[in-house]
Amino acid sequence: MKRHILVIAIAICLAIAMPAAAGSLFFTVLRPFVLYDSTLPADVAMPSAELYVDYYKTPALLNFGWEMTNKNVDIAIRFDFRYDFWAYITSNAHTNIPFVENGANPILDFNYPTVGYASWGNDKALASFGRRQLKWGPGTYDIALSDAAPYFDNLWAQYKAKASYGTWWANFVAISMDRAAANGGNYYYLYESAPSLNAAEQKTVLAHRIGFENDFLRVGFGELNVVYGVTPDLQDIGPFLIYHHLYQDANSNVLMTLSAETKVGPVRAFGEFVMDDLTLGFENSTDKPTSMGWFLGAEIGLFGKETYVSERIAEADYALKEATFAEPRGLTLGFEHYRTTTYLYNRSEDAGKFTVPDHRFTMGNGYVDDPAAYFIGFLYGPNTSLDMLTLRHESKNAKASLFLKRLRQGSYGILDDYISGSNTLDWYALTEPIAQTWIVEFAGDYSFSERLRIETQASAAFGDEPGIRLGAGVSWRLDAR
Repeated sequence: MKRHILVIAIAICLAIAMPAAAGSLFFTVLRPFVLYDSTLPADVAMPSAELYVDYYKTPALLNFGWEMTNKNVDIAIRFDFRYDFWAYITSNAHTNIPFVENGANPILDFNYPTVGYASWGNDKALASFGRRQLKWGPGTYDIALSDAAPYFDNLWAQYKAKASYGTWWANFVAISMDRAAANGGNYYYLYESAPSLNAAEQKTVLAHRIGFENDFLRVGFGELNVVYGVTPDLQDIGPFLIYHHLYQDANSNVLMTLSAETKVGPVRAFGEFVMDDLTLGFENSTDKPTSMGWFLGAEIGLFGKETYVSERIAEADYALKEATFAEPRGLTLGFEHYRTTTYLYNRSEDAGKFTVPDHRFTMGNGYVDDPAAYFIGFLYGPNTSLDMLTLRHESKNAKASLFLKRLRQGSYGILDDYISGSNTLDWYALTEPIAQTWIVEFAGDYSFSERLRIETQASAAFGDEPGIRLGAGVSWRLDAR
């Protein structure tokens, strides 16, 4: 309750301070939403990354905050009153409106804000510091740095240098994980009474990426370094030491990434390759198993040139993403294939995995923790094969997407015992038994104005992990200068 009172006090102060800042804006977003999800109540003993993603797909009823924007500056803070997480997954959550069901739980989540950052940029440079979603890569998903998590606490810096034959660019990203882990909090696997086998440790992600682009080709090469159990030093942060720095290996999990994208007329082709570890024949049996992943995709613009126009209403509207040749306009048809191997993202210690821990206060069960709530990279994690057909459409007043997926996942998961050496599982093949699920996903928005729109969500899964999720609501943004 103290936090709610503090937020209200901040809102009053911001409202008073608004006239003093040119280009400043106080906003409120109302998003009443109704939902049917056949997977709720969830099996809390077996949480999945998809569970957390679906939780954040359900809009917060009330969002308010402050923005200050001009040609070079973008500052935003957004408080979101959404469903209490424990109540959401352990009940039949049908709406985010309080007192319709579950009392006041639909607005009692205390883990805000999901957006809060300041950035400055021009046509050559960009610096952003704060909390929001990030994404690299040219695909719908990314297997190095993706927007699967609802936000990262991050520092993003990039610079472009133009040449007669194209543009070179460099990008540095630093991400800090939840402070509860850094302070030695007692992390435990979600909702179990026993502590995790691994003590909580400090966890920081440092990423460097360089690339080149011209009118028809874009390539990027980088590495992400999960530094765990120690405080990062200049050997970790140095912009070129990480390509590939061997001296800090004991406290690092380093992932290499190479991506490429081209566009000729209405056709765009793209792909990415990542490698976590590579064990050669002359290395001993205690070496880390080989692990890698990749995706390939292509899309074609069929017709139409209009782009959907809307104010920033959802948290995803504030995401910071690497530039691509994708043009979200008209009707686009595409296909993407993703493949991640058994040990990708993994280490024996929780803190060393390419995962985002979640330390969360709930009204129903106090603090609950998960060392692998989200993946830093691919939405579905390692040991996975995904084939996806995509159909997207945008016009000035409407946008819609339809995804048809064939998802195959091996039984070995990111929190299972890390097996290496002579007992290593097959590093490439999906581990038996394999779960196969066919998924249909639809999302659509229709805008009556830039500040008022109808939103719809629908998904159906068939096969080994069936389920249906349907949702619809209205979003209305109110601005005051």
